[in-house]
Order: sequence, then C-alpha cells, then structure tokens
Amino acid sequence: MKRHHESGVFSWLDGLEESGDALRSFSEVVSTPPFDKLMVSDREIGECPEFIEGQNSNMSYSTYIVLCDNNKYYVGHSQNPDLRFLRHLSKDGAKFTKQNQPKKLLWHQEFDTEIEAIRREKQIKGWTRKKKENLINGTWI
Repeated sequence: MKRHHESGVFSWLDGLEESGDALRSFSEVVSTPPFDKLMVSDREIGECPEFIEGQNSNMSYSTYIVLCDNNKYYVGHSQNPDLRFLRHLSKDGAKFTKQNQPKKLLWHQEFDTEIEAIRREKQIKGWTRKKKENLINGTWI
C-alpha cells in the first residue's frame, strides 16, 4: 500500500468550463492540455507496459469512493481516479454511475498493484454505509 488521500474538488476540475450544470463532454476535456497527452482509457496513460500479476511498476492503482446525487456511494478502482471520475460524469463509466449521477469524488487510496486495489474495492463494497462514512471521514469507532 502506498498512500491514502482524502479528495475534494481537484484543482484541475476547478478550471473546467461549465454549461449550466453539465461539464463539457469527456472528449473535449481530454483533447485540451494537460489531458491531450493522455489516452482515453484510464488504464492507458502514456506508455503502459503490460500488467504482470504481482509485479511492481512505476504505476499505481487506486480504490475510490464517489458520492452520487441520490446520496448513494459508488466504489471502484482505477490507475487515475481523477480521470475516471470525469468518465463517470460523462456517462462513460460504470453502469451504476450512468443510472446514479456522480457528484463528488470523496476518497481514494493508492496501491502498488491492481490486485491490491481490487481487493480493497471488494472489501469496501461489503461494508455498511456507516463503515464507509467512517473511512471517508477518517473516524473509527
């Protein structure tokens, strides 16, 4: 495990132009600097070597929690949770976030391998809402 981050509004998200309540389309966002150097897939950022189970690389993976507009939580994993959140906003993410509009990336935790991130995602998905909220707030009973 590498680092734990509490996430609020990210500085690069602050600069995005808004039209009403909708963000610009995902394709417009990734075609502007600094995103123009990124590939569309959150798994393919820059030069992406093939994943070998258990092998450490210079890439990290994160497990993250998103708050949706109906106060439901979505838990997922990605190499780039910020970019993945944009994909969820543009309805290019998971089926759950297509049906439950994401509002805010609340929390994420980095890991050295994708396997660790997936294990943490599955663990958190099995938790009660209260336990997830304690994790997000950094409070434990």
